[in-house]
Amino acid sequence: STPALATVVPTPTIFRIPSHPYIAFFPGSGPPTTRTVQVVGGHLPQSSPIQLAWGPAGRPPSLTIKAESDAHGQITTTFTLPSTQPGVYVMNAAAGFARIASARYVVVSQAVLSASVTPDRHGDVIRID
Repeated sequence: STPALATVVPTPTIFRIPSHPYIAFFPGSGPPTTRTVQVVGGHLPQSSPIQLAWGPAGRPPSLTIKAESDAHGQITTTFTLPSTQPGVYVMNAAAGFARIASARYVVVSQAVLSASVTPDRHGDVIRID
């Protein structure tokens, strides 16, 4: 008999604007393919260059982009995430040399692997789909 496969159903999350400097991804997770996401931030230094650095959690960033906050300390920009392995990634926002905010992005694989074993007169046949 074939085992039942689990189905992952995304759960919408309501974003509440914090009272401290923040950045956030929309959406906050996705597949391991190249895709464009929106990065928003607020309560940042006003009318200032903001450096956004992306990389695996706990490791040095592998990609950086620059944004400019508006007169209210907000940013809205798009960011093209590279095709990457499943896992947790972090984007840090810095003004000058000070890190002022960070956000998590989770790369999730929807890959499904199934295996079956069929007896054969020469031995078992293993099939992986």
